[in-house]
Amino acid sequence: MRRKCRAVASLLAGLVAIVAICRWIYTMRTDRQEVETQALEKSEERIRVLVARTDIRAGRRIARPDLAWDTFRKSSIGNKAVLPEEASTILRRKALVEIRKGYPILWEEIESEEDAKKRRQAESDEYDRRMKHRRDERIAR
Repeated sequence: MRRKCRAVASLLAGLVAIVAICRWIYTMRTDRQEVETQALEKSEERIRVLVARTDIRAGRRIARPDLAWDTFRKSSIGNKAVLPEEASTILRRKALVEIRKGYPILWEEIESEEDAKKRRQAESDEYDRRMKHRRDERIAR
């Protein structure tokens, strides 16, 4: 009977030791991954970029109240985002797609400078045409 108790006790002690070693290995691995992740995050350069302060619908003109800035890792953004210094260049341009609140504003999501100039010229021409039409109607009366 004593032999059985000693054998069972030995098996239990062995199982406890195996579980303890597995937990220690898991903890060491997790700690090393956390240290590597923290070191990587510290080493990555962060940049300030323009973000949408509110949801901006596709086709809506961008105004100053729609804009805010936030910091992001440069590796996740690259050169695709609009920087705060470039805010004045995107004002009055139309959003090509919906831009969600808090998301970076990317150059590909807003109309190009050439398209904005063409649109403004077309709007100006349309305004001039309407004014001429009204003036002609007044003269005809």
